[in-house]
Amino acid sequence: MTVSVAERFTQLLGHAAKHLGMDGKDATIALARQFGIAGFVARNVGAGEHSEAYRDETRARRILEAVMLQQASDVSSTLTSHGVTHFFIKGVVVSRWLYEPGERHFVDLDLCVPPGERVAAMKALAIMDYRALPEESQSGPAALRPGVVLVRRLARSAMEAVNLDIRWGIEPVDRLLPRSDTPIPDAVWGKLTRVGSLPSPIPVHHAALLLQHLVHHDLLHIRSLLDFVLLWPRLPQDAGEEFTHTARQLGVLRAARAVVAVLRRDLGLERGPKIGGPARDFRGRRLARLLRLEEWLTWAGRATVQEHVAVTPRRIGRRLLLLDRLGSARNLLADAVWPPGEFLRWRWPEARSVGQARAKHLRSAVQKIARL
Repeated sequence: MTVSVAERFTQLLGHAAKHLGMDGKDATIALARQFGIAGFVARNVGAGEHSEAYRDETRARRILEAVMLQQASDVSSTLTSHGVTHFFIKGVVVSRWLYEPGERHFVDLDLCVPPGERVAAMKALAIMDYRALPEESQSGPAALRPGVVLVRRLARSAMEAVNLDIRWGIEPVDRLLPRSDTPIPDAVWGKLTRVGSLPSPIPVHHAALLLQHLVHHDLLHIRSLLDFVLLWPRLPQDAGEEFTHTARQLGVLRAARAVVAVLRRDLGLERGPKIGGPARDFRGRRLARLLRLEEWLTWAGRATVQEHVAVTPRRIGRRLLLLDRLGSARNLLADAVWPPGEFLRWRWPEARSVGQARAKHLRSAVQKIARL
């Protein structure tokens, strides 16, 4: 990661803030705060510790980050002592790997365990007093989702009540709703490394998992984008084949090639593995226009909180452009129009039957389309 790339990303973020009507000298940082990267951007526009306005905010972020890192270390020690294989991904790892302390916001600990060890993992975490959040606070019904969100019940303070998102699989990008039967690739488990005291995938696999997370969130998760920007030039130049293989297994090779092309074009990012160019078909051309970075940051900044958590026609449209195989679009359509009964019972618990829940779902889908 060169300074010029960081500066260019910050400049484009500032342009996006203007497009969004955010005024004043702090507009860039205000948009960065919305994306959870205020500390990183503040450093790159010359604010950070040198400004009284950000000193307390930075200190608070560092304290919270230290608490979360300590909890992750405690969780790892407990799982290790019980013989449970595991690794951490995303915020708790990249915050130490790619950022200065307190620069990147993260709200939970992302933990992965093998499917065959999930029962042992849950028993070990129960000893630490981690308990599952209520069903309505989970990301879907237990029968479908590949994980569960826990919280430490007897935390000594609100700051220590950190959510732990434990997963034994991934949510496939060719589905709109979670599924419990898509495993983390074996190659990821076979080549773990350590970041500080925490086990983690090696960088090339971590990059593929970050890209999968970005696609799963239909390009709205700008923290994952910046993580990828910072990580990509640190990968070995000869890692292209391994990244390509892992991205293909995760269903995000088309997206990876498109995103890397954007980073090279709009940020001048030169280093990183060679993974082939973006697709030149109709979907590829549409995706290239959509991913002009200044515009990307703008429409991501305009997205409402509801759009981040709900399936919308816009998100479905973006996902269609990102799919490795267009034939997988039938899975998206099925989830949008005729989702599994387990999901309907979870989403509409007040419904007297699956049929009534399905009718509610169809009415909701029509209303979303009508609001476009």
